Amino acid sequence: MKKAPFVSLHNHTELGSPLDGMNDVNQLFDQAKSLNQRAIAITDHGTMTAHYDCFKASQRTGVKLIPGMEAYFAPDLSIKRSNHLILLPKTHLGYKNILRLNYEAYKNQVSGYMGKKTPRISWEHLEAFNKDVICLTACSNGPIAKALIAENDEDEAIRRMLRLQSIFSDRLFLELQPHALKTEDGNVDQMLLNQKLIEFGRNHGIKYTITCDAHYLDKDHAKYHDMMLAIKDKKAVDDPNRFRYGVQDMYLKSHEEIIDFFGSEIANEGMKNSVMISDMCEE
Repeated sequence: MKKAPFVSLHNHTELGSPLDGMNDVNQLFDQAKSLNQRAIAITDHGTMTAHYDCFKASQRTGVKLIPGMEAYFAPDLSIKRSNHLILLPKTHLGYKNILRLNYEAYKNQVSGYMGKKTPRISWEHLEAFNKDVICLTACSNGPIAKALIAENDEDEAIRRMLRLQSIFSDRLFLELQPHALKTEDGNVDQMLLNQKLIEFGRNHGIKYTITCDAHYLDKDHAKYHDMMLAIKDKKAVDDPNRFRYGVQDMYLKSHEEIIDFFGSEIANEGMKNSVMISDMCEE
């Protein structure tokens, strides 16, 4: 059977992203197999903890594992705040470089929300350890998204994008996501972000790809994930002031759902690039 024309390159597990990702490793790989997807990337927050279990699930299902990470990136390490970047290895050397970046990140960790330690890398780390590493610009908490949406500074967003391009060259991809998350405070607007990233990519010759940013298995699991977020926040489920996602779309989607969301032109280009990135990554 012909493989689906889509690979999700941004996904979280309960092992590596506790109280945020709730995907059981084996169920996630089974889901990718049931969708006839040839590969899946595992990109937990600031850790590579789940990779061994994912390797075993990959061997069992025949779904190729791309062992990546969603790194915490701080343009300025003197400030506690950080953004996200997706890092994927093309080769064994690329994997070693992501391991090194993870090591450097823990040397620069800070204590943040509810005492959680956040490991962080900087521009200098990316410049030193980027060989054979593919970079995706991540979610609404990525450095481009934060400058563009939360800070309303398009010039700074473009500066950050071009600096990433200077580091990763054609291994940089702008990341679109198939959901409409938008917060009342104006800090997140995924639809606007998708639109602007497509525009930036066309203006500066940078390809885009599409990811699911899957934190749970399917749409039916969204309500359970929301309960987990309440536990993480130590607040009641019905507390209006607690953290919540606000959408029910952070799951591993089929290529048909990707097309339904973006339309065929944008979807087909982004999905084609997702398969290309998957093929770039050695098994």
